[in-house]
Amino acid sequence: MKILVTGAGGLLGGRIIDFLQQRGHNIIAISRSYRGHESWKDKVQIIHADIGSTEDLSSYMNGVAAVIHTAGMNAGDAFNDPPAALHFNGYVTAKLLQNAVKYNVRQFIYLSSANLYGSKLNGIVNEDSPATNLHPYATSHQAGENAILFAHHTNKIKGTILRLSNAFGSPINHEANCWMLLANDLCRQSVINGNLRLYTTGKQYKNFISITEVCKAIHFLINLEYHEKDYPLVNIASKNVISVMDMAKIIQDRAIHLFGYEIPLLYPESEQQEDEKPFILETRILDQLNYTISDDLITEIDLLLTYCKKTFGVSII
Repeated sequence: MKILVTGAGGLLGGRIIDFLQQRGHNIIAISRSYRGHESWKDKVQIIHADIGSTEDLSSYMNGVAAVIHTAGMNAGDAFNDPPAALHFNGYVTAKLLQNAVKYNVRQFIYLSSANLYGSKLNGIVNEDSPATNLHPYATSHQAGENAILFAHHTNKIKGTILRLSNAFGSPINHEANCWMLLANDLCRQSVINGNLRLYTTGKQYKNFISITEVCKAIHFLINLEYHEKDYPLVNIASKNVISVMDMAKIIQDRAIHLFGYEIPLLYPESEQQEDEKPFILETRILDQLNYTISDDLITEIDLLLTYCKKTFGVSII
């Protein structure tokens, strides 16, 4: 299958491209400057293009069966520049979608975020829950989602919006901006600082999912034959919701297992913080399709710790 993927230099884009090309798909990778991983040579077509500008990608759409749009502005940048976030996550997405429709692309997959459901998730959240988060990151993504929903419900294209939970894992591109993610940051800390530091008591609950499982779910949805009209919005999440502290302790335990020495876990014990209420991020659509996401975090954590050890050098311990 011929697949066009934006954001090739990013964490998700790079991993998705790597996963799909290993399974024989013909990939066109879009990035402003990333030249691609050495293993992609002669397997992935790299196109250097700035999709955030007026550059038109329609010339690359001919014969493409699916577009996977991973490029987007992160939460911190969106907070600092809401108009730019609305332009990129909203307008640029709509423009790319328009090009895909023009060239009869079968499917447009948009990577969004479960953060749209609320700034503080609790209780039970599913695909029918309203999007209430007013953060510029969330509202700009919703603008992109709305463009896709309109095209989908007017039968112009099969639109698939993926609202991801807290995905983590090692990048393909060493320069990918992915170290603000909690699990990624803690794994890097274990190597660079020789400790794991939390700035809260770690009682917050989050739904963590490995990027490997995200890639598997995307591959499943690309190859799926079903009546898609009722499934334009899909949650991608694991069944296991754990606290930040639990994740830190898992990383601490795996670091001991891999590196052979104990890495201290530091956190503000005296901080006054109410206990957080667990929440359940349901994946009703995947459940209906009899697709199960693995709760395995260990494999991805081990890969991430190993990557950090190799990339950032020997621990200071």
